[in-house]
Amino acid sequence: EQDAEVISMAYNIYNMFGLDNLSVKINSLGGADIKSKYGNALQKSMADFKDAFSEQEWVRLNNNPLRILDTKNIKLKKIINENAPNIFDFISIDDKKHFIKVTSILNSMNIPYEHDVKLVRGLDYYSRTVFELTSSELGAQDALCGGGRYDNLVAELGGANIPAIGFAAGMERLIIAMKLSNNDNINTDIYIINTEEDYIENMMMLADKLRKEVGVAVYTDSLRRSIKSQMRHANKMNAKYSIIINKEIFESSKKLLIKNMSDNTQEEISEKKIINFFQSE
Repeated sequence: EQDAEVISMAYNIYNMFGLDNLSVKINSLGGADIKSKYGNALQKSMADFKDAFSEQEWVRLNNNPLRILDTKNIKLKKIINENAPNIFDFISIDDKKHFIKVTSILNSMNIPYEHDVKLVRGLDYYSRTVFELTSSELGAQDALCGGGRYDNLVAELGGANIPAIGFAAGMERLIIAMKLSNNDNINTDIYIINTEEDYIENMMMLADKLRKEVGVAVYTDSLRRSIKSQMRHANKMNAKYSIIINKEIFESSKKLLIKNMSDNTQEEISEKKIINFFQSE
């Protein structure tokens, strides 16, 4: 259940970003003892193709055989795909039952997947389920995220015997797959304008409150620009409102200037009532 839940979570996250051509690849590596048996078989299957290996790749095959399955060498990848055994053929009956149950739950949740018998992931601590979420928009390096089950990792690090499953994701690949346009138009709800060093903390606390309690996009200037420059920047960012901290007004009445950027009107509002003001807008 946990395996299927985490895989569905990863799939739905990327699906919500509106990515097309998503695919889930899934496989099972079985228990820890399986890797050793499979590694030996993998080494034997590659013995006749030594000339296709670089020196580094050959060392990797002998020291950590499963890592060679992640090679980016196209020629070697073709040899592996055509001649290497599948780790799924080595796993136990219990491991296969586990895998069948995971995929059965994925089917019931309408999560599309492909059983990729060559998928192993690069890290040694995985056991049983491994998976990757890919997008054809990315070309050869098509993995958006990847992970799996690591039942023995916590114990190997000196902790308790706690099973776990998770995944890691790459932000850069997500951005590429989303095909975001280079749009210079940035919108914000509120631009806080301040030139006084003494009021920086007030400004930061106010911005934090507005984000948390009103749920709006707030920009604070950190370049120590003049009020005129900040106002120009607020216009460039299409701010709906600007909050201006005027030293004289604030010291005398604890009030801030609220400027409506669309109609150019402004009013003084008590600092304590700012949140209520924007909640009502």
